[in-house]
Amino acid sequence: MSKTESGSILASIKPMFANAIYAGMKTAELRSHGPVRAISEIYIYTTAPKSAVTGYITVNPSYKMLLYDAVDRLGIDAITGGAMGVDQLMEYFSITYNSRNPLLSVFEITGVVEFESSVSLREIMYSPASQHNFKRRFSRPPQGWRYLAAYEASALREWGGSHESEA
Repeated sequence: MSKTESGSILASIKPMFANAIYAGMKTAELRSHGPVRAISEIYIYTTAPKSAVTGYITVNPSYKMLLYDAVDRLGIDAITGGAMGVDQLMEYFSITYNSRNPLLSVFEITGVVEFESSVSLREIMYSPASQHNFKRRFSRPPQGWRYLAAYEASALREWGGSHESEA
């Protein structure tokens, strides 16, 4: 990993799931298309109506698993935080599910950090502290997720402030 790379990604997460993560009810994050590089942090871009980076989670190294096996191993509440049942989860993933690669990336959450102040992409783009490629790289939220450079992860932590809780 170079000096500019980090073990972090920025992921778009729906408010109901982000809230369940911060409440400690959702203890695993599943992605239909996961990162290739090893990551240890997932920064949470909470989608509309919040539309801001609200914190991050620390995670164990990901592993690949079929959705049904993930539900059996982890339990539906660990995956959804009680926000939906098994049938809804299956329907949710069928929308983005890639039938040529039915394995999902599973990240077990080991720590939760909620920012004291959420950080909108607009704030990042127009902040005097914005440097490097912030304006280009934060012009829109990630479709699913994207890698963060080390300086970006550091800036998000600084701008957001934080308080940690156990997962």
